[in-house]
Amino acid sequence: MFKKPYNIFILIIVLSLLLTILSSCGGSQKLEGEIAEDDAVDNENESADQQPNKTQAPDFELTTLEGEVVKLSDYRGKVVMLNFWATWCGYCTVEMPEIQQAHEKYQQDLQVLAVNLTTSEKNGVQDVVDYIDKEGYTFTVPLDEQGVSTTMYGVRGIPVTYFIDKQGYVAFSHPGPMTKEQIEKYIQSLL
Repeated sequence: MFKKPYNIFILIIVLSLLLTILSSCGGSQKLEGEIAEDDAVDNENESADQQPNKTQAPDFELTTLEGEVVKLSDYRGKVVMLNFWATWCGYCTVEMPEIQQAHEKYQQDLQVLAVNLTTSEKNGVQDVVDYIDKEGYTFTVPLDEQGVSTTMYGVRGIPVTYFIDKQGYVAFSHPGPMTKEQIEKYIQSLL
């Protein structure tokens, strides 16, 4: 089938690229304290303070779409929903309306930080501005223009969401898109 060695080399590169693309919207590296989707807060007697192996959430500082500098540690005392996403990711855009609803419902106790993987956007920040304006989302959108926070959190696939408790510990992580019910369970367990 392949008569020249470089054809095999090209085939290997193409297959590697396909695997990378296919995994870009689904997997993520687990942090300590992660729970399986079906186990999310099913144990009503276990509070967030009793979650085993909790990890301090890595702190970062990013600039938002509005030009405001936000630092994760500034939100201690609130539950933080830290979501990593991009405009080109279909699964990300599917869960955005649910994230907006949670943002509106829990404004007093919840801080949504929807961190955009700006380095992956075709037209950079403009893609993000256009998308957020078109959809009318009002949650905070920090721009990870140099991959700082995505590296800190070991983000391998998107969407991925981390729920950080009021003391600044990662309580749960959720790879892939979330439903309204899943978001509710995570938030309710941390309030």
